[in-house]
Amino acid sequence: MPRSCCVPFCTTNKLKNPNLKFYILPNGSTEPRRRTRWLQAIRREDEFGHLWDPKSKHVYVCSQHFITGLKNEDIAHPDYTPSLFPHKKTKSPSVMYNRYRF
Repeated sequence: MPRSCCVPFCTTNKLKNPNLKFYILPNGSTEPRRRTRWLQAIRREDEFGHLWDPKSKHVYVCSQHFITGLKNEDIAHPDYTPSLFPHKKTKSPSVMYNRYRF
């Protein structure tokens, strides 16, 4: 089964979109705060209406949800957490990225 993006309403997968990168959800043991930030940003709910927290280690977010198309390890960088979603109105990616650079 190909990697698929876990973001609601995103239908990308590695088979249909071989040029996209797919980033695994941060590990809850090694990066709990970052994982929580990603899950809050994704805003996916479980069957009870609570914030979704998958148990699988194989959960991915595609590069379309990152301003530069790449995740970043710098906590101050806007791509530390995915921020482009179909359910959320955001400023243009270039405005968000330029704000970080200056």
